[in-house]
Amino acid sequence: MTLLDSYHENPFFILTASARDTRVTLIEKQEELALFGGEEKAEQAMAKLLNPQTRVEAEIQWFPLMETQESQDLIRFFERHRDDTEMPTQRPLSMLGQFNILRLGLSRIQIQTVSELKAILQSSAIAADALIPRQVMEEINQDRKQSGFPEITNQSEIELQVRELMRETIKAYLDNLSCGITGDELSETVKELKKEYVNASSPYHNSYFLEMGADHLGAYLRNTLKYHRPFFGRSKPLKGETP
Repeated sequence: MTLLDSYHENPFFILTASARDTRVTLIEKQEELALFGGEEKAEQAMAKLLNPQTRVEAEIQWFPLMETQESQDLIRFFERHRDDTEMPTQRPLSMLGQFNILRLGLSRIQIQTVSELKAILQSSAIAADALIPRQVMEEINQDRKQSGFPEITNQSEIELQVRELMRETIKAYLDNLSCGITGDELSETVKELKKEYVNASSPYHNSYFLEMGADHLGAYLRNTLKYHRPFFGRSKPLKGETP
């Protein structure tokens, strides 16, 4: 499943709804979708938005502070531009919304070189590290005040969801790696990324996203070499391996 597919499964998208919609409005949209043969899908989407845990998951992977048509238009844009790198001119007001647009755009790129991979991770790191849990919680709660749903008071819940959003983003990027990239190149990239976030003079110093990216890339490299060795060419054995 691509990132865009996951947005198609978001209950706000399914119901053509906004995070600002009241329970009454959501019920009306559920009934409208059911009339057109989507009764089961409508019920499932509604259940997710009424459940506190699954609702916040949907909110994290959406566009806070945006009206229904604006958010739907963003998804439609990426549907029309699946095979190119054009980005929408429309920009959400929230930091979370901006990151969701960025990850959708960058996840379309088929990464041919480690330089491209590094650039994508660095670009994402800037936006991801701006997702301060307290601020994200405030953005979501602004919508909840208007919708009438209880506000989130547990910041740790947001922290968990933001970390999961980052993990899913990195996984989507790694799924797009070209099989022509060698194991040696990936190994060297892991080292370079680690240097970036420990270097006090680097703009990515202490970047949680970049650190996570390096860790995931390292795990990806180990698993790929273990199970898909024919897909990676290497100029020499990795350290600790038998030639």
